[in-house]
Amino acid sequence: MVNGKTAIALIDTGATSITFNRSEAQRLGLAYQNGRRISVRTANGTANAYLLPLDSKQMGPILLKNVEASVVDNPTSPQYPLAGMSFPANWKWTASAACCA
Repeated sequence: MVNGKTAIALIDTGATSITFNRSEAQRLGLAYQNGRRISVRTANGTANAYLLPLDSKQMGPILLKNVEASVVDNPTSPQYPLAGMSFPANWKWTASAACCA
């Protein structure tokens, strides 16, 4: 969920931030035009984008507030929202072999 609205996202450890295309940002009601205009490097090359804080981002039981996101100034790319590393940046990661034995 993004700011209380449902959004499906792909976890992308190669992405710096949570990233939306322009159409998805509009559907979610994000005022991305008020964000800071930036240039981003994507798998498809360089693109114009807007950097903005999200009030909240929730994935399952995990709720984070004031998370950085970017909106690429393109109606269809990326195809799906990307949950980049600004989302799990403050998580503590552990691994257990018990899960896979």
